[in-house]
Amino acid sequence: MNHFFRIIIVAVIFLVVAQNELIAQVSVRETQERNRENKFINKLWYGGSLTLNFVTLNNESIFLFGLSPMIGYKIFEQFSIGPRVSIIYARYKLRIPGDVYTDNAIAWTAGIFSRYKIINGIFAHGEFEYADFPVFDYNTASVFRAGISRYYVGAGYNNTSGKVGFEILALYNLSLPEDDLSSPPITFRGGVTYNF
Repeated sequence: MNHFFRIIIVAVIFLVVAQNELIAQVSVRETQERNRENKFINKLWYGGSLTLNFVTLNNESIFLFGLSPMIGYKIFEQFSIGPRVSIIYARYKLRIPGDVYTDNAIAWTAGIFSRYKIINGIFAHGEFEYADFPVFDYNTASVFRAGISRYYVGAGYNNTSGKVGFEILALYNLSLPEDDLSSPPITFRGGVTYNF
């Protein structure tokens, strides 16, 4: 009987030691995974801008409201890449002889950008985006959708104090046809960033 109790005591001690070793290994793995996640999260920065515009010309008026969030991942401290999307609500109103035409439409863009911090808040910016937007057909008084790819290059300035910053940038549209006079070749953007 004593021999049986010795085996049981040794087995219990072995199980307690094995359980503690297993718990320690799981704790080390969880800590390593948390550190990897924290490293990834610490390399992310966030930004965005707001669009608010009202245009009236001749018999046409357009009201625009939109949001453009972006997330950057710092490959290294100066260079980052990430996605940028925009969604814009547009309210069209056109007065044609004998009638008033109104329409609500949504435009959206999705793209990828890269940024390189040059010095003291100045950065270079390159971007590809695909835009899907409504186009008004004056002949039929109807709206149809169109899509276009755009390539931008430019520069900007980010005024960061702590984690939050405000930025402004100017981008040149490389994909704009030379004979297209309806869109300006340079786009100006402003927004807010966090952890840039």
